[in-house]
Formats: sequence, structure tokens, C-alpha cells
Amino acid sequence: MKKYIRFFITLLLIFSLSVCSVSAAGSSETSTTEIIELENGTYIEIVTTISSLSRSNQKYATKEFTCKTWSGSKIVGYLLKGWFEYDGNSSKATAVEAVYYIYHEGWDLDNHLEYCSGSSVYGAAKFDGPDGDTVTLTGSITCDKDGNIS
Repeated sequence: MKKYIRFFITLLLIFSLSVCSVSAAGSSETSTTEIIELENGTYIEIVTTISSLSRSNQKYATKEFTCKTWSGSKIVGYLLKGWFEYDGNSSKATAVEAVYYIYHEGWDLDNHLEYCSGSSVYGAAKFDGPDGDTVTLTGSITCDKDGNIS
């Protein structure tokens, strides 16, 4: 009886490991970075990351907006996340989430808004800083009918 239990547990472990390997191999990720210089000496770094999910007709993408000083020190950040489905004829945004980051003392999140509309997700976050400074980070992620993210 112990032989059968040992054999069953071994098969279960082998099956579990092979399922984990297939799941990990089923997704791919690409990333791009864009810099927008502002007039006051700060700049916004935008990192877009696109992941194919395990189902071939689904995508997950993020845009991370980070406001930095001219020396590269982070001030505030906003991460917009979107989930999409597409089939070659149409696409739709299925979910949106966001996370905000405060790196410098004296800054606070004033408000934020995220929503899905059609094949896009939208988001915005407004931060208030010391001396009346404000930073608003806004963006969108769109998936076309073929799964291309912009």
C-alpha cells in the first residue's frame, strides 16, 4: 500500500511541476520607456509594459508614470493597469486598476480616477506638494482588435 501512495504522490508532483512550467512559458513581456521633460526642471518617465496572458486572446498592460527631479530623484508615481480581450474583429477593456506612490515628504494624493471605456482604460492622479506645487499624471492604454497595445 505504501508503494502505491508513494507512486501516486510522485505522479502528482510531476504533474504539478509540468503544469507550472507550461503556465510560466505561456506569457511574454515587453517594455518601453518614454521621457517627457517639463518646463520647471522635472520630468516624467513613462514605462509601458505589455504581457500576453495564458489565453491567446488576452493582454495585460501597465503604464507607470514617475515624476522625477532633474537629478533623477523620484517625487511621485502612478501605475495604471489594464486587462483586455480581443478576437481579430473587436477588442474590449475588461478591467482597470491603479496604484500610486509618494516618494518625497510633503506630497500627498489629492484625488484619482480610473475607468474602462470600449477598448481603452483611462486613469489620472493629482498630487499636492509643498509650497502649493501640484503634479497631475494622466494616461490611457488601448488594445486594438488584433491585440496591439498603445
